[in-house]
Amino acid sequence: MHMLLTELQSNQKNTSRMFSEREMVSCSLMKRSNRLRKFGFNRTTQILGITIKFISDDYDLRNLLCLSTDLNEILREEILK
Repeated sequence: MHMLLTELQSNQKNTSRMFSEREMVSCSLMKRSNRLRKFGFNRTTQILGITIKFISDDYDLRNLLCLSTDLNEILREEILK
């Protein structure tokens, strides 16, 4: 068991052995397509959508919803989580 944990820790420190270049690119593209599908193609909505999880104050989140009706429709589900 100890050897298995040691091997997992060493793989986590050296990600080049853990994933091939092709796997890392496909993972990155998959994350990007998920963000595009979730928040649209607008640069503003993507940035706001990604930073929502770091905003802890409900007042600030409510103000984000009140910015515009477009932002409200796109970001409402993510903010209410």
